[in-house]
Amino acid sequence: MGYEDNYTCKYVYASRAADNNAGISTNVMKVQLPFCRERTPNLKLQLVAAKLSGDAEFPGVAVRMSDSPSDYFSLDNKGAILGIAGISYQRTAGGAFHYALSHDNNPEYVIPSTTRIIDISFETGVGAIVPLADFGDGLQLIFKLSFPTQPDEIQQQYSAEIHRGL
Repeated sequence: MGYEDNYTCKYVYASRAADNNAGISTNVMKVQLPFCRERTPNLKLQLVAAKLSGDAEFPGVAVRMSDSPSDYFSLDNKGAILGIAGISYQRTAGGAFHYALSHDNNPEYVIPSTTRIIDISFETGVGAIVPLADFGDGLQLIFKLSFPTQPDEIQQQYSAEIHRGL
């Protein structure tokens, strides 16, 4: 039984479409998280997929959450970087640039399970905020939420392991 076996996972999809998030402003996308039925104080949040598309070209785009979890540190103190998207391709010369996550394994951050909404913004490598309108051809994100398994489920799992060992 590995460490990851003790987690229940949920996935959250967010996009620029009004039905897929809690709101959107010029520079910030509000992503609504599901209610935590697992009765745990914390959960792990990870950005597992990002697809951004627009006419503007950037060498890279950082996806930033406005909160700073206790397991994250940066000198700018503006919130945690969830991942960095680089150019995956340009549709046609003079057309839209498509950005995708540069790494398959992005950081996981521990946040309170009472968190209902996270604010997401995008910025260049020099710290300039990218307006959401710059991704006019699409903006899609998938988050993975990992909740520790409930205590009674863990206890039953360990009881089964102990019983097998006898």
